[in-house]
Amino acid sequence: MGTNTKTLSERNYYYDNIKGFLIILVVFGHCFFYSQENPVINAISDFIYMFHMPAFVFVSGYFGKSENARSSKSIIKLIFMYIVFNSAVGYILGEHYFLTPADSFWYLLALILWRITADKVSKLKEVMLILLSISIFAGFFKSIDNTMALSRTIAFYPYYMAGYLLSKEKSEEFENRPYKKRFLMGLGISAGLILAGMIAYRIFEYSDSNLLMSAYSHPLDAFGRIVLYIIAFGAIYALRLFGLNRKIPLISSFGKNSIGIYLFHRPITIFFERDYSGDAISMIGISVLLTLIICLLFGNDYVALAINKVSNGFSELFFEETKDKKSVFKTISMVIMLIIGLCFIFQIVRRFY
Repeated sequence: MGTNTKTLSERNYYYDNIKGFLIILVVFGHCFFYSQENPVINAISDFIYMFHMPAFVFVSGYFGKSENARSSKSIIKLIFMYIVFNSAVGYILGEHYFLTPADSFWYLLALILWRITADKVSKLKEVMLILLSISIFAGFFKSIDNTMALSRTIAFYPYYMAGYLLSKEKSEEFENRPYKKRFLMGLGISAGLILAGMIAYRIFEYSDSNLLMSAYSHPLDAFGRIVLYIIAFGAIYALRLFGLNRKIPLISSFGKNSIGIYLFHRPITIFFERDYSGDAISMIGISVLLTLIICLLFGNDYVALAINKVSNGFSELFFEETKDKKSVFKTISMVIMLIIGLCFIFQIVRRFY
């Protein structure tokens, strides 16, 4: 695929397709119902976790450098989404701590912190070396935990910064390389990464905690984290080599509207979680079907538009020029926040009585 000329109105599907692939993996991994006693299921899950969130964070960093992404309005919208969905999943799981993200919603809290700090942090000399060093040493401190999503914010920051530092010009130059050469190179790198991942998995015996970048259980885990960075950055490069800048049915739509899939999939997959003693093939089949249903339901323009409208309504409460503006979505956002507040008060009262 040679160099192509795009008009300003044309959408660049390159990152939509990468995000589409990654959000499918996010949902698919969460559809395993925690049936990881099965060695095949456990291996697939661990393989996914070696690279899917690092790659997603990298893409978030690439788009996070725009003024719109770093604006106060954008940050307030993320805060609204975090409060609403973290609270909802927290109630389902029986966890009611605002500053401790429930399950996968650490990403929203981390994204808020990255967007607020990235512009200043990016100006440091040798910023990638600094962030990687901090991440490796942070693992030695058990006090750096899931409070404010601090452990993962620190550990995944290098991926975000790598995307943040990648210029649009450099990215497009990469995208426009002949696709056949990119594809073959991607195959070779992927084969090497799979082999490296298998070897690393045997040597370091990665646990779920290691893959989620929690504190080390043993000092040697630091070397395991270094290897994870090498594998994940290699996987990000391979994904970029495979990326296509053309519309792919469903995949492009899922990537464009990944926010809806991300926000709504976890309450659904938690609802279906249960001990499952069936064979791996049946488990994979069920997970594929549920993943497709969830992505079709929430990975469309209608859901994305509704999320944007309601979160916009909430952000309008904080700006002078829109405070007096009447909006049904502003009302909806206020009602949602009121319900969350009442549920929180109810939980507190129930604890004491």
